[in-house]
Amino acid sequence: MEPQALHHLTIRPKDIEATKEFYEKVVKLTVGYRPPFDFPGYWLYVGEIPAVHLVGEGAPLNAYFSDEGGPDHEASGGGAVDHVAFVFSPKDFEKMKENFDLEGVDHLHTVVPELGLRQIFLKDPDGVRVELLFPAE
Repeated sequence: MEPQALHHLTIRPKDIEATKEFYEKVVKLTVGYRPPFDFPGYWLYVGEIPAVHLVGEGAPLNAYFSDEGGPDHEASGGGAVDHVAFVFSPKDFEKMKENFDLEGVDHLHTVVPELGLRQIFLKDPDGVRVELLFPAE
């Protein structure tokens, strides 16, 4: 037995609305259907896949993991998780980089040697590192 695919990642943000806005406007994910849980949250989609789940105060797992107060507001970056990456079309690179420059979105641009894979790194409002990948054309 082996996994078939990565299903989703869950973030418990300090400010759920600011985090939702970041993933919508900067990363270009789409808010979509989320079951009617009895705690606040959003599911953000990549195409038809609910890839990023945002979980607000009152989620049952908070009590299970003994952290009823929600995320540690002093922590940032996701602990042992280094970053999350999303793949884009190569043709989107220049336009996205231009938009980030115009809108003052702090980011770092790199190119993977020999592969020509372009990367843009940035951080969400909670300090979670996000990588945008643009394969070589």
